[in-house]
Amino acid sequence: MIISHDLKWNMHTFELSRKCSSRLYFLRQRKRSGVASSELVLCYVACVRPVLEYASPVFHRSLPNYISEDLERIQRRALRIIYPDLSYTVVLKTAGLPKLHERRERISTSVK
Repeated sequence: MIISHDLKWNMHTFELSRKCSSRLYFLRQRKRSGVASSELVLCYVACVRPVLEYASPVFHRSLPNYISEDLERIQRRALRIIYPDLSYTVVLKTAGLPKLHERRERISTSVK
């Protein structure tokens, strides 16, 4: 976890984005090799989303909207790899996944 001297989360979320972008490459490779969409969703949930959510109970409440949208954009990219022809809202329903903001909110309220 990266905490800057001004207590902003920009560097931490930038690092999360960088790590996830490299993992999306492997998701693309699996898609090209013909892996089923349901298995690709499991791969995303197991390999990419945990990185996006790392330390989220700590930073969720103080995260500015633009950074939250940057993280959501990574999930959108991953799901576009898996379901290229569907809109984001349809993909979320198809895959049975919540938006990252909603998930972080639920995690933050359940952790005490």
